[in-house]
Amino acid sequence: MEQPHKTSRALGAANAVRKIYWRTFKPNRYGVKGLILHPDDPNTFLAIRQSYGADRPLTLPGGGYRPRKEEKEAALHREVHEEAGLELAEQIIELSNRVSRFEGKVDHITYFAAVALSSNIKPNREIADVRWTPVSLEGVNPTDVSNHIHHALQHYGRDNTAH
Repeated sequence: MEQPHKTSRALGAANAVRKIYWRTFKPNRYGVKGLILHPDDPNTFLAIRQSYGADRPLTLPGGGYRPRKEEKEAALHREVHEEAGLELAEQIIELSNRVSRFEGKVDHITYFAAVALSSNIKPNREIADVRWTPVSLEGVNPTDVSNHIHHALQHYGRDNTAH
């Protein structure tokens, strides 16, 4: 029982050091976020809560990549597999690109929609909470929803045919 607490503290400390670096050097970072749809219900998507920063809202799976070493679609596959243990269907739709200067760094974020091949989630230790969530966000506390989720849902519409 003691191990998850130590892991969470270590991840939190590493995150704090990373934020100091970002504020000091303001690096360009590249990332992906995925609106991952349930394989049997296109009105349900995967929401996660990172284990570092217990007060963080639900967000989308995703993370950083290096454009010279990895394609952004490959990064999405990797991140979703690492965080939730899920494989994705071949078709991935790019929803939008956004630049964020939150936390002192310059984030170039690409949002995608994709369908999971399975509903069997296997989260890693970086994930404190994971759930299939209605696209309507019905039953979800509005203060517990990240800007990433709102942004992706805003760009995910009937013209997209990920499912």
